[in-house]
Amino acid sequence: MPPYHFSLNHSNITTSHASEPLAPHAQTQLSAAARRAIQSAVTKKTIIRRYNYQALYIDWCEDNKISRGHITDPSETTLCNYAASFIGKEAGGTVRAKLAAVKNLVIAKDNGWRGGSKLCEVLNGVEKAAPASFFHPERDPVKDKWLDLLHDEMDNSGHNAFNSCIIACADTLFYGQLRLGEVLSNSSLKSKYKSSKLPLLSDLSISNTPSNKSSAKLKLPCTKTHQSRGETVVIINHLARSNPVKALSKHIEINALTPTDPLFSYRLPDNSLQVLMKKEFLRYCNRVWSRTGIKRITGHSFRIGGTTHYLTKGIPPDNELASFLCERERKESNGHSNQPI
Repeated sequence: MPPYHFSLNHSNITTSHASEPLAPHAQTQLSAAARRAIQSAVTKKTIIRRYNYQALYIDWCEDNKISRGHITDPSETTLCNYAASFIGKEAGGTVRAKLAAVKNLVIAKDNGWRGGSKLCEVLNGVEKAAPASFFHPERDPVKDKWLDLLHDEMDNSGHNAFNSCIIACADTLFYGQLRLGEVLSNSSLKSKYKSSKLPLLSDLSISNTPSNKSSAKLKLPCTKTHQSRGETVVIINHLARSNPVKALSKHIEINALTPTDPLFSYRLPDNSLQVLMKKEFLRYCNRVWSRTGIKRITGHSFRIGGTTHYLTKGIPPDNELASFLCERERKESNGHSNQPI
């Protein structure tokens, strides 16, 4: 890719309008605090992808002799031509993401966005013209009976440290409707575990009732939608073989975890602690499930599988689970028996 002759740095963003004279003491530049706030609105990964898309757009403009001023103040015709340059080459969603990055650049330079109905039609055409090979096949959601297969594997090979960790993670992901990246690391080293992003044992609290371990609350330090303050997830005790609360309790006991240990980590034969990795977890699950003809799944399959599980049983997912749990515990305290979920 050739060197860029146009700066992507938004630090020199001005707020002046040629058609609207500024007041005598109007500010013409964003403050450092305002720039930091804009940068903090999205993740670093998103910022890097956005800059890459903006650089791609600038390259296209230079190749097509678009004037410097017109790059950050493009007409709808220019936007349509840019979008159409990807027809048959990119999936519609990817092209829309690239146009969104261009829009961010245009607005950052305090210009109006001219994308309208004509651009929408072009984007729809690009999406329909994308070859089927551009789309990933949909993954099946994980089902509760698949979790039983993991429990069968553990019964056959023994309740060892690694298997207990896998089972606890799988049950928690499914019934907690969690994203894989919210609980598992890419590294097996405890020293590289980011407790500001991933949960420790101290982030888990398991409540007890006289009859059984009733529920658990897991504080996720960072989630996709709550990156700074995290989110608390309620995990319900299920009267089924795949019981996340029971699996977590057994995992903690077998692996002798302490409050400062990564939640999903396990003991090696020398008693050292190893963090369960994303790829390690998925490889194990796919290996077990492939024996019965189940197609390869991804981490997101657990989240959509858990949500589907609750919906098919008439239980509202997500935050409504907390209310459902409180109501069920109230009935338990009044002498009503548990109903399997």
